[in-house]
Amino acid sequence: MHWTGALHRLDRDLTGRFGGRAYAAEELVAELGAAFVLADLGLARTPHPDHAAYRAFWAPLLRADHRALATAAA
Repeated sequence: MHWTGALHRLDRDLTGRFGGRAYAAEELVAELGAAFVLADLGLARTPHPDHAAYRAFWAPLLRADHRALATAAA
């Protein structure tokens, strides 16, 4: 899903440093995109044991921007 952010595609800002809010937003876009594709293909996905900790990384972004989830899904 990250490839959709390229300048000649959707032109998302991919310059965010690891651990920052921009990076969290990009990871949220990638995870949601993957979930949409898997659902569309009818494929089940079993969460990895570390997914809860990984998703907790998005919490500050989601708290700070009430539209972050909708923006990432769009």
